[in-house]
Amino acid sequence: MKSQLHTVRTIALALVAAIGLFAGGSVRGDAAKAMTESVGEETSFNADWTFHNGEADVAEAVDFDDSVWRSLNLSHDWAIEGPFDVKYNAHCGGLPFHGTGWYRKTFQVPAYAKGKVAAITFDGAMYNAHVWVNGTFVGNRPFGYIEFQYDISKHLRYGKENIISVRLKTEDLSSRWYPGARLYRNVWLEYKNPLHLAHWGTFVSTPIVQEDRPTVAVETAIVQYPNADVWTDAKLAAKEFPGFDFIGEYVKDGQAVQVTPSGDKFYLSIYQGGLPGSGWDHSPIAHQWENLDGMATRLQGWNKIDRSETVVGKKPSEDATVLFDGSNVDAWNNGKIENGVLKAGAVTKQKYRDFTLYLEFQIPLKPQPPISHPHRGNSGVFAVGAYEVQISDTFGLDHDPQAWEGIDMLKPVNTWSGSIYGIRSADQNMCLPPLTWQSMEIDFRAARFKDGVKTADAVISVIHNGVKVHDHVSLPEGTGGGPSGPRDEVAEGPIYLQNHGNPNRFRNIWIVSR
Repeated sequence: MKSQLHTVRTIALALVAAIGLFAGGSVRGDAAKAMTESVGEETSFNADWTFHNGEADVAEAVDFDDSVWRSLNLSHDWAIEGPFDVKYNAHCGGLPFHGTGWYRKTFQVPAYAKGKVAAITFDGAMYNAHVWVNGTFVGNRPFGYIEFQYDISKHLRYGKENIISVRLKTEDLSSRWYPGARLYRNVWLEYKNPLHLAHWGTFVSTPIVQEDRPTVAVETAIVQYPNADVWTDAKLAAKEFPGFDFIGEYVKDGQAVQVTPSGDKFYLSIYQGGLPGSGWDHSPIAHQWENLDGMATRLQGWNKIDRSETVVGKKPSEDATVLFDGSNVDAWNNGKIENGVLKAGAVTKQKYRDFTLYLEFQIPLKPQPPISHPHRGNSGVFAVGAYEVQISDTFGLDHDPQAWEGIDMLKPVNTWSGSIYGIRSADQNMCLPPLTWQSMEIDFRAARFKDGVKTADAVISVIHNGVKVHDHVSLPEGTGGGPSGPRDEVAEGPIYLQNHGNPNRFRNIWIVSR
């Protein structure tokens, strides 16, 4: 029996908003939008089930014939229908709640759901529930009074019909009151983005309670993209990732193309006049998706170029202090060298105030998460520990909101690579392909304070891969976006190369203090 899924409720972010309120912070518009999109929608799964009261051999099988079973919608209780009988437990109303019951449902899963996390939630199943999806056993829930959830993503057939089977087996003399026998509450199917709030992952406590003011602590677990493949070596990626050679930049006859992977497809951005920072006339960018088997034909006649070598290799000036040249990590706390480069997570031992910082960085290849996903090479450079210039894989992405019609923008433009995180997007997207070396030059003047009160904003300019993307931008506050809000502004502080769970790497780092 086929069914269409109808949305009847969307998860509210009241709790997320509460996190910001309790912590005294704020959630900006774009950041809040991204958080909303990362939660997903729950869809009612109550309609068009079939039911059988009794045992049924191999009813979990995909090809099992349930055409003679009873059709119904949830919620449902087979025992309440009776009949009453004195042989049944009198404490439970004399109703036949014990025994076995089977439920089955055929449903369509849209092709676009591939890459998301598909979760099935049972608000109540009495009891000893066994669940199968497409004939594969998913899990068993012995208890009957509490909601439970399973991730069924790997068991689904996307763009096709799917079968879910549920067996309940209640026992006599197992309750002191009438427990029922059924899927007695709602069932939900949810497609969540890979970065999402964990199920039962939010905890609220009051660690300190004073007469005039309580302290409320909110802790929320975030689930990141599961088991995503990642490469830090281009030669190895070329051997292991199909289509690696297609990733990059191409030119032909006054046009240019940037190609970036996303799951099992490639996203193309087509520019007029040339590439960003190298001839693009700033006219609207065209976009298209292409499958792997169509890429060779699509790029036939185009010339692939590598701009990386032209934007790196700047030598330190005579008055510069070299922070990292591959030989040691003497200037860093938590400094770790791997294959001659500095791993993310290092913090300078010295504090700085006004300076020009130059560094080179490499973003890993992480093609499975969708484009603009926060887990694609997320990192950043923090000036005085308070203001972040973002580093991430946003290669080939378009600032124009119209380019995102029908596509989830999981990472707002003002958090893309080269942005001042959450405050200002770069004037243009100068991100190069993953696994190529890129450069960033940050000119920074710290905020000024007198008697603990700020008298002048911090000011920053940023050159990303040879192009100025921020020019003397005043910073009204520290960067941030999490529950605690913006970071505290300071008069001086260290340089921090953020470790955000991705193997970003750095080299050729030097600084000129003023």
